[in-house]
Amino acid sequence: MYECRYIGPNMADLVSEATLAATGRACREIVGSGTRRLFEVARDATPIESGATREAWIEHPVMPSETGGYEGRVSNASNVAAYLEWGTRPHVEEGHEYMTWVDPLTGRRTSARRVVN
Repeated sequence: MYECRYIGPNMADLVSEATLAATGRACREIVGSGTRRLFEVARDATPIESGATREAWIEHPVMPSETGGYEGRVSNASNVAAYLEWGTRPHVEEGHEYMTWVDPLTGRRTSARRVVN
């Protein structure tokens, strides 16, 4: 996430309203520029097989942040993107008699002979 923010005395007390508005516009443009670059780098670094994961990147609009600055985000809802982020390609685990694990969502123990990751 890119964020531009000012930490210090209230700027409204130090500068004119026109200067304050221009600074806010500049911060928003800087964050937008950084977000666009992050989007391009993420998209270009995504390996291409079908192209679906690469095309699933979304650049979200720059929004005011909770800290008083602006924030820009990029995201990818492809189920493959999480594997690629950690350097793993989707693959099948086989050859085990049984694999067991605790499902993090339900807390139930689960087992299988074949798992598609």
